[in-house]
Amino acid sequence: MNDCAAIVLAGGNSSRMGRPKALLQLGGVSLIERIVLQLRPLTDEIRIITNEPDLYSFLNLPLHTDFIPGAGPLAGIFTGLAITQTEPVLVTACDTPFVTTRYFSFLLNRWSDEYDCLIPKIGGYYEPLEGIYSHRTMPVIEKLLKEGTRRVETLFKRVRTRTLGNRELRPFGDLKKLFWNINDPGAYEEALRHM
Repeated sequence: MNDCAAIVLAGGNSSRMGRPKALLQLGGVSLIERIVLQLRPLTDEIRIITNEPDLYSFLNLPLHTDFIPGAGPLAGIFTGLAITQTEPVLVTACDTPFVTTRYFSFLLNRWSDEYDCLIPKIGGYYEPLEGIYSHRTMPVIEKLLKEGTRRVETLFKRVRTRTLGNRELRPFGDLKKLFWNINDPGAYEEALRHM
């Protein structure tokens, strides 16, 4: 086991999907269970950040509601950092079914205390919910939230952030699939075809 914690963000209201996307089935397993299965080989400290804890009690994992409800993923990351002890903290979304243990292990092997965040950046776009965060970012995140800022990317300009680009991530092949995010029925149908 690596010395890290992991948080799974499952706080969205799934408005485009029309039902809780984390519970959608893919290969006979819910999306959130797929993520947890990929994290288990790496850490014993897996926590779910959700505003609907009753939906996820079947996971038998610690469930936490956002300290600042309705403030998006940045608030979810802040909550996750506040309730974990181990450094660093893997952050992942509940609706990215094709991220793997191999990918998370790759991140951990590139982590250094020289950084505050380690984030993929593909084609000029960050993947902020598939990275590593240090507890050192908490004061900055708190300040951003108090300012009304909800974009996670704003944090990366204010802390020591290392990005991972296409070249470093090349071993993972199709990066669009790796970071595939299921937000609506069309994306779900495409994920089923990928299976």
